[in-house]
Amino acid sequence: MSNYKPLKWLLTSIKGGIKPNKYFLNFVFLSALFMFCSQNLHAQNKEWNIYKNFDYWKYPTIAITRNTSLEGHRVRTEITCSGTYLSAKLIYSYPSDWKNIDIRKKLILEKTPFNFVGGGTSTEQHPKHYSVFSLDTNWSDVIQLDEENNFKFTSPFFETLKTTNPNSSFVIQGRSIKDKDYNTNKENHNFVNWEATVPLKNYLNVLEELKPYCLNITLKQPLDKNSKSIGFQIKDDEITEKYSIRGTFKPLSAGDSLNHMSGSASLVIMSDNFPRLEINIEKGFALPPLKGKCLKYFKDESKNDCEIPRSIKLKKQNFDLLEYAPLRIFDIDFDGINEVIIGTLGGNRGYFDYQIYDLDDNNNWIPTISFRSDAKINKDLKTLTDRNDSDVCTSSVTTYQSDGKAFKIIKKEENGYFEEANPNKCITRIIE
Repeated sequence: MSNYKPLKWLLTSIKGGIKPNKYFLNFVFLSALFMFCSQNLHAQNKEWNIYKNFDYWKYPTIAITRNTSLEGHRVRTEITCSGTYLSAKLIYSYPSDWKNIDIRKKLILEKTPFNFVGGGTSTEQHPKHYSVFSLDTNWSDVIQLDEENNFKFTSPFFETLKTTNPNSSFVIQGRSIKDKDYNTNKENHNFVNWEATVPLKNYLNVLEELKPYCLNITLKQPLDKNSKSIGFQIKDDEITEKYSIRGTFKPLSAGDSLNHMSGSASLVIMSDNFPRLEINIEKGFALPPLKGKCLKYFKDESKNDCEIPRSIKLKKQNFDLLEYAPLRIFDIDFDGINEVIIGTLGGNRGYFDYQIYDLDDNNNWIPTISFRSDAKINKDLKTLTDRNDSDVCTSSVTTYQSDGKAFKIIKKEENGYFEEANPNKCITRIIE
């Protein structure tokens, strides 16, 4: 009640014998009325606004807040870019001496009701409490961005929203009950129904303003402190017909190898024929479409930020191992079953490093051998020959051969300073 101090002072002054003149009384009355009206007006917006600040909203959002017909209660409608799709939710705020026990709120658009479901109570600023409600539909059935980065309205709610007259409104309905009237042991009859009318004015324009923030994320220096991730998927009919592949990539370094941006990644691969595979890569993972991005920003400390796509589709895989690829799926060990091969930067002598994931006898995915990107594969002999170099002498060449189930070492040639009595002598030894 701190906003009403002038009124409190006036009453105290009159009680104490001070007689203010009528002009002063009018001024204080109008001031108190203005503050009261300001509090109510502050609770709602006439138009949709865009919020790009990530401190409160995890993703960029457009939103509008309206007072309900029940005093002290308000509802906020938010449409948020969660990656390359949009989602809608309602935030219902109410005084702390009220209770929200309904798990649904109804939104009526063009005479069509849409249910929003949620529940639970969180504390906003005193004395407000709030509950969050999400659109009652399949989470993936929302607005997608197509190849031309236009919104594709596929869900009934957003389809209706798109075609509605921009000068019209929708209505949100709900009900609440006071704490003192609520009883868990018997039926409650003291619910109070409320509703709020939400204008669609400038909704589509603000939605278009939101689009760049749906498409991109902004990285700031220092890059290794970055907390933002981007999504990626494989666009390859030969692979995606059999596998579902999704991943997230967290940039940690720019330009560390051939101007690639690298970092950590989490990858999930699913198939009808094989168990789910989850792979976490701590460093060195890269997405080829980001090659060369943000180099000038992170080489110059005076540069503050850089934008990169929020989501990436990787092109059809190739089988030239000397060309970096973060992921390949094919039968590399000649056992008739596809393996997963993950590529990372920063391998031996500047080559890329590839790690094979294969199914064990218990049908579990396990990492098997890793090899350098210049490894030689002989399809006729069903062999893979890998090498590792340390200095002018120290090196190793390992040959693996398929036994019909996996690669096994059949020969290893090592060069090194193996004799203590002759430490400068480079010796070759072969293990078969």
